[in-house]
Amino acid sequence: MLGDPNDMSGPSKLMDRDIIYINFNYRLGPLGFYSTGDSILPGNYGLKDQVFALQWIRKNIEKFGGNPESVTITGSSAGGASVHVHYFSELSKDLFHRGWVSSGSALNPWAIKEDPTINAKMLAKEVGCQSDSVKLLLQCLRERPALQIQEAVKVTYKDWLVPLSPFGPTIEPLLPTSFLTAHPYTFLTSSLVTNVPTMFVATTAEGLLPSILYYERFNELNERHEFLFPFMLEYSSYNKTFQEDITEKISEYYFEYDPIEKGNFEKFVKLCSHRLFENGIEKSIKLQSKASTSNVFFMHMAIGSFIPGLEYLGVPHAADTIFYFDIVLNNATLSSREIKMKDILLDMMVNFAKTGKPDVRDIDFGPNIEDDELEYLFIKGPNDIEMKRSRSLGGLNFWDSLGLNEYQNLYNHGVNTDNNST
Repeated sequence: MLGDPNDMSGPSKLMDRDIIYINFNYRLGPLGFYSTGDSILPGNYGLKDQVFALQWIRKNIEKFGGNPESVTITGSSAGGASVHVHYFSELSKDLFHRGWVSSGSALNPWAIKEDPTINAKMLAKEVGCQSDSVKLLLQCLRERPALQIQEAVKVTYKDWLVPLSPFGPTIEPLLPTSFLTAHPYTFLTSSLVTNVPTMFVATTAEGLLPSILYYERFNELNERHEFLFPFMLEYSSYNKTFQEDITEKISEYYFEYDPIEKGNFEKFVKLCSHRLFENGIEKSIKLQSKASTSNVFFMHMAIGSFIPGLEYLGVPHAADTIFYFDIVLNNATLSSREIKMKDILLDMMVNFAKTGKPDVRDIDFGPNIEDDELEYLFIKGPNDIEMKRSRSLGGLNFWDSLGLNEYQNLYNHGVNTDNNST
């Protein structure tokens, strides 16, 4: 989506530990994920860049004192979804040995583009490359400056960050170079997943992205919600009547038909949290725990970088990353309490990277599913860490009841893993 290693994942905090830290650039937006859904423009170039980096690490890390048999990949937000989709790719097999999936997952509704051709056509028209021939389209796009292509993304947005990710991973035709050949849900339900330990992390108010963009814009949000919600909450591909039905059910379930305002803004945050992040993360944890014999852990963060004046809403999307990385957009000095938290979390991450177990003090942080309940580590502060158990993070049954063509309603068939097919 956006960002670079220097601005969003600087190394100084991790360098206090005995590890080798590697970061890299990969193509973003349409340059990394433009796809026409065929063998000419199959997409997923940004993910293939990541594979190339992992191959380089495997080949060269010993020269830096590293161990090619002990590689942990980490990512947050779209980076978290990126980490997770590597579990389902033959190209990534044997290139990593643990994954830290933060504030995103492959089952979030924005993570996989079901029909990449919609935005591909919109962008092509914007840069003057419309063509019925994909080969001519590709030739035209290659003649356009990269900046022109990137700026053309604006035609895919209905409002700021609506939708969250107009270009992203997609399912490719079966080719030797394909990164992803079926939906991650299909891989999970078929028990075809890289069998290595996984840590999932979520904050308590993931849905502050994108909801915070509408704080103090309540009149506009209420007037336009019937238009915005389908794109914001990823159900715009259905006919207008079905969209209106879903929007009405959302209004009843989350707001009891009340307008969204400052007094009930936390309900809007909860809506965005459930749909865009928590439900997909929860499904991922439960399915991966069944599909893999390796441990799957979950950590819920109630401490991080809060929004001043709105602390009561919870920890925003991906805001726990301040404890692991240097972030240019949030370069505030950590308090003494936050420094203690940083040291605990860094120890957990490093222990997980070295052993596959996120040891923390005297707490038995075990795998996360028992009787279909989530068992997870809930962290409010350096002296307030406990294991909790819950049937659900919230909203999952409601969203499953809407009849959307996703997950179990759509991907109930097996996986063809013959990547040599053409």
